[in-house]
Amino acid sequence: MLVPLAALVVAALVAALLFYTRHPKSTLTEKDTIVLADFVNPTGDPVFEDTLKQALEVQLEQSPFLNILSDRKVIATLRLMGRTPDQPVTGEAAREVCQRVGGKAMLAGSIARLGTQYVVGLNAINCNTGDTLVKEQAVAQGKEDVLNALGKISTDIRAKLGESLGSVQTLATPIEEATTSSLEALKAYSECRKTWLQKGDAAALPFAKRAIALDPNFALAYVSAAVSYTNLGQASLASENARKAYELRDRVSDREKYNIGAFYYSIVTGELEKSNQAYQLWKQSYPRDFVPYGNLGNNYMWLGRWEEALSEAREVTRLEPNSVVNAFNRIGRVPPTPEHAARPAKGAGTHRAPAPPTRGAAAPLCIPCAARWCRVHALQRFRKSEKKD
Repeated sequence: MLVPLAALVVAALVAALLFYTRHPKSTLTEKDTIVLADFVNPTGDPVFEDTLKQALEVQLEQSPFLNILSDRKVIATLRLMGRTPDQPVTGEAAREVCQRVGGKAMLAGSIARLGTQYVVGLNAINCNTGDTLVKEQAVAQGKEDVLNALGKISTDIRAKLGESLGSVQTLATPIEEATTSSLEALKAYSECRKTWLQKGDAAALPFAKRAIALDPNFALAYVSAAVSYTNLGQASLASENARKAYELRDRVSDREKYNIGAFYYSIVTGELEKSNQAYQLWKQSYPRDFVPYGNLGNNYMWLGRWEEALSEAREVTRLEPNSVVNAFNRIGRVPPTPEHAARPAKGAGTHRAPAPPTRGAAAPLCIPCAARWCRVHALQRFRKSEKKD
């Protein structure tokens, strides 16, 4: 009986070894923050500047598992470090950002030219030790194949960082489908986002227009244009661009479909309940994304549903302390009386609600929306004072 028993023990050990080899311990958890570094680009080709990082961000934002540090938080941290937002965030600078925010890993990208080919790489690095956690690399046969190569390794690295295979397979719209196959159009879009963060809607709008001119089927560029036009008070152009984005919604990731649908119902048709449904689905699928909470709260205010608006505003504050909503809270520009704050807006439910900026945008809310957020904050302060009394 000893021989069969020994054989069983060996078989069990082999099975366990195979299991742990094929199912390694997760590198990250859902609570771990990841900082995206700028790509190192020794090719000298300006078309890759900011473009590849933007493409990577769109790809990784499809993941409900990965917790990517927002662009707004990166900029705020850089300022604390005495750096300007236009300085490259690579190497030790990216690592310091990661350490300051209590992040677990930084994801560093690179692209290098090898004859007519390009080598695209991603390196996940432990922020505290500097050790490599996961590394991926792919060869693109030419410039036109770079986005495809980046999409492949970014999908692969999601699984190696700890995301479930089912999630990766379900939520992995290829970069060229989620954005555009045109590097030039994607570069214009990345410039739009970067400018939006630093200078606002008016300065960013020309880049959105250029992205659309380079690729008339670039849905995300239409969304950016629509949001900018909304915040600039140009309702007709906002509606036109929001409608075009909605027509192209099959050319984006699932996350952006929620965004486009909700925006369309708010801005174009004025069907706020349908917009609210989209935001609720967005929240369920991506519970750590502050944007649907903020936009849903904005809709609730237009409907005069102040309690629900206040609840969403609290979630925005919890998820994104540096958000526009929280900034208005700190400013404290509130109506003179609590009764005014508690009163539903005149004509609530009959207006199309201007929407706050999408994720990563630093442009302010439109003035009516800002006033409404202030009214919610005033109501909150009034209730606190009542409890003290």
